[in-house]
Amino acid sequence: MNHETRILLVEDDHLQAHAIQSGLRILLQREYPYLVFTPISTESDLYNRFDEIAEKGFDLAIIDVMLRWADPSPEMPDPPPAVVEGGFFRAGIRCKEKLQSDQRTSSIPVIVYTVLDESRLPPGIDIVPKGGDFAPLADKIRQLLPPR
Repeated sequence: MNHETRILLVEDDHLQAHAIQSGLRILLQREYPYLVFTPISTESDLYNRFDEIAEKGFDLAIIDVMLRWADPSPEMPDPPPAVVEGGFFRAGIRCKEKLQSDQRTSSIPVIVYTVLDESRLPPGIDIVPKGGDFAPLADKIRQLLPPR
């Protein structure tokens, strides 16, 4: 029986997103053989796809803190006041808060994965430091999810 583990990956660096997916597949293949990642690359993309995210039912979200509002284009949506005020240094925190504030997604465990240290973030944000070693991220996933 196929027991997919669905992970929402909010990361605007496409190379980093690919490395995270590859690294976690290798490290977690025994416990979670069917990892399915859904990448989101901008804060506005998470907002625009929120109903789809809520319907899909993710097991876990991994969110980078520093994200672009949108990919540059002539149709790029204007950022709301909170984005203008908080900038990209708070984008992942806003995405986390969006997930946690909606009853359809509030039960999704969120891992904040960042190069920023905790002193640059709001109090109470538990982070996993970003780096070339994905073992700490894999360990955090094991803490939050039962094996499949």
